[in-house]
Amino acid sequence: MAVSTICLVACLLLLGSANAERKLQGVYEPQYPLGHWNSIGVAGSPVGMTTWCGLRDFPPIPDGYGAARMLCGGVTRVYDPYWMWKLTKVPSTLYPEPLASNASDIETGEPVNLRIFNPMLTFCERRSNGQLWCGVEFSKASVFTAEVVGKPGNIGVVIDFAVDQIYLRSGSGLNNYCRVKGSSNGAYVYCNAPATLAMPFSMPYSHKAPVTLTNVLTSKRCGANFIPLQGVSSEVNCTGDDTTWKNFYTGLVIAAELPGGPVLIANASYAVLSYDNLYHYQVAAWDAGANGTVDSISNDTEQRSLYFHFERAGAKAGEALVSGDVIAIKSKRNGKYCGVKTETGVLTCDMLASPTNTSGYLFLLTL
Repeated sequence: MAVSTICLVACLLLLGSANAERKLQGVYEPQYPLGHWNSIGVAGSPVGMTTWCGLRDFPPIPDGYGAARMLCGGVTRVYDPYWMWKLTKVPSTLYPEPLASNASDIETGEPVNLRIFNPMLTFCERRSNGQLWCGVEFSKASVFTAEVVGKPGNIGVVIDFAVDQIYLRSGSGLNNYCRVKGSSNGAYVYCNAPATLAMPFSMPYSHKAPVTLTNVLTSKRCGANFIPLQGVSSEVNCTGDDTTWKNFYTGLVIAAELPGGPVLIANASYAVLSYDNLYHYQVAAWDAGANGTVDSISNDTEQRSLYFHFERAGAKAGEALVSGDVIAIKSKRNGKYCGVKTETGVLTCDMLASPTNTSGYLFLLTL
């Protein structure tokens, strides 16, 4: 999604903070998208058989604060790795803070919040007319429950987000089920329908963070300057370490081209993203240019040249990649393997043969 750039220099103020969650307006908000995140799709809506969801008129002007309507159609209809959603457990004695990490083992009937990482405030709210708005603080967040499609009445069943479709319901009322009303750029989500009109949502896993890629030749992490200030290159290289200027992002978000299961798999294609630590609507993505050079481009995740295949020697397509694997990265755009020729060289996708013994073209994967 192309996103207007609202902040530039101001973003640098919080780059590199050590906290994973930031206390903002009385609630912890994720500073980094730790763990697994999902995408949301709708089947059987008025806008098509398979439609993805995002936010309308986003980010809010002038500073990114404020809520936006949840949209499933029009400009969000096609899958965009920019959007990151999840369900998280409502705070309790077991989960005393509404942290974005409270997302494992969501069960049917369990009270949850619907979250989206991209706004400054990440919670979603069902308003008085039933419409869903996202980008509010926790005190305004609505409580939802999820029911697995095809298993009505089942309580306490762990949801398998890789394959299950779910009905979402806001609160406990009989007419609080969620569905899409309208079409195209007016296809908004309302949670005021009876069960007979509920629409099935799918929330496949799509994002994993933080991920680091350490180049075997340089023994340093790969990344790029997040904000391309004057005189600062946005080209990707593998020179990052703990002393690197904090505008140089090496904690990466890996986003699947085809959302599905919770693990990275061999030979699948992924986008390599970085999100600003405070202004979450700001994103940078690795992009393989026509000449093979990999740049970090800002606020445009609709480019098809963003995707790369992750390969491990000897691994069959579909096998899981794990932390500690040494992998090769191949540009989906030109079909060539990517690497660096020197310790300070720019990441370039220019090798045809599999780089089994070429250290500059091999990377240590850390999940």
